[in-house]
Amino acid sequence: MEKKGKRNYVLIVSAVLVTLFVLFGAFFPNTLGTVAGALFSGITKNFGWMYLITVFGMVLFAVFLAVSPMGRLKLGKPEDKPEFSNFQWFTMLFGGSMGIGLVFYSVAEPLMDYASPPMAEPETTAAMYESMQTVFFHWGFHPWGIFAIGGLALGYFSFKKDRPFLVSSAFEPLIGDRVNGPIGKAIDILAIFATIFGVATSLGLGASQIVGGLNYIYGVETGTTLTCVIIGIITIAFYFGYHFRASKRNPVSYGY
Repeated sequence: MEKKGKRNYVLIVSAVLVTLFVLFGAFFPNTLGTVAGALFSGITKNFGWMYLITVFGMVLFAVFLAVSPMGRLKLGKPEDKPEFSNFQWFTMLFGGSMGIGLVFYSVAEPLMDYASPPMAEPETTAAMYESMQTVFFHWGFHPWGIFAIGGLALGYFSFKKDRPFLVSSAFEPLIGDRVNGPIGKAIDILAIFATIFGVATSLGLGASQIVGGLNYIYGVETGTTLTCVIIGIITIAFYFGYHFRASKRNPVSYGY
């Protein structure tokens, strides 16, 4: 009952915060853009060094885990068998982690940074080198280090320690039983909030690319309505695909 109450509480608070944010953006888009731009500039200017060091540390830690004896630790019970093949895992990793961002920004980002680099003079040799350094940082080993550490933390405590599949579960060694209290709920709410807008960014970029492709190939008129329709189709396809897969794994709970 406590776990159910925790999930409901986190769901309600997350839904309210996301709804308020979306409504604010819908009615005051210019204000939201100004505030978001100011926050982004302030964070990158004052805490950019922390991001670089943190991500580099994650890459080193992931490599250490891979080459150490801990790299042979199974994320599950000794008798558990892999549900997917290595090829299926790799395809899901690329599709679920980088997804549309890799298709779009891995090409667009070098050009954007070449024309408007963070530090060098635009459209110079120095800007070219700086743009490639940036794109290698964003799409090279570093994002995989972040994904690996986050996924390992969730997988270890969920499949090895039988803890709820929540981000707060990974903080139990640090804060103990407080993961079941307000601190744990705040961690899960923040994780949901960040995940929703991360997925929204990828989904928005993907829908925009599909709309642009339809316009370029078939001359379909672009607009917000068509973009929303495509997002709705993708969402429905994911929903039914997920539940179809879940029903195959556990037919009893789905009434089959």
